[in-house]
Amino acid sequence: MKLKNRFSDKSSKFLIIFLSVLIFLALTGCMKLLNLQVSDGIYVVGDWNGWMPTDNDKMNYDDEMDAYTLTLPAASITYAKTSSGDNLFVGSYKVLYRQSGVTKVSSNIYVWKDNLDTSESSQTITVYATPTIMVDGKAKGIGDSEKATGDWYIGGSFNNWAPEKMTYDALENIYYLEKSATVTDLNVQYKIARSTDWKPYELQYDGQTYNAGYGVQATFVSTETGAVTLVFQYDPKFSILTCKLKEE
Repeated sequence: MKLKNRFSDKSSKFLIIFLSVLIFLALTGCMKLLNLQVSDGIYVVGDWNGWMPTDNDKMNYDDEMDAYTLTLPAASITYAKTSSGDNLFVGSYKVLYRQSGVTKVSSNIYVWKDNLDTSESSQTITVYATPTIMVDGKAKGIGDSEKATGDWYIGGSFNNWAPEKMTYDALENIYYLEKSATVTDLNVQYKIARSTDWKPYELQYDGQTYNAGYGVQATFVSTETGAVTLVFQYDPKFSILTCKLKEE
């Protein structure tokens, strides 16, 4: 009887510890994307599905768009007040790619509620993804239709970090800015934002991740110093931000 009781006690303790670990992981969000049963594919995850991919959240390849896409109701995303301290609201989602044992999970991709009418049931967001340029933990290779609305501004070492409005080319679906500048340092730093005061901070963007915060930005290594024309381009479909010198 003593051996049986000892075995029972050990089993009970192990079960309690095991359940405690599972509860802890669930509460801390560590289990949200650890769905080992998910089949190969590309999925969009967020609050609406508990950050766990389902068949309904699987993206399909669109020949016309040359991307994997998924359209979802704008109201399905949960919008919360931003860290800016103002009356601004953002939501977020991630894209999960799984293929032949390789898994890539994007960083949080933020959506600005101000550019959407979430009260309208017809309001949707189309998410785009291309796994060939996706980078685990980054926004690169991921974008959505909300990014192609409203305004984008760019600032950097070339203009003393005073954000300037970019021009939207609807035909190419590209935001761009050509800026005459005097380059004294070959390393030109820059990033884009939704406003001239960098708010909401969650949407500060360094070319790879959202919520870049202070001191995190993209760097363009110029081949020339002195008077140059910098050409900045932002592709909202795949979250690609680039800089180059204009050929005179």
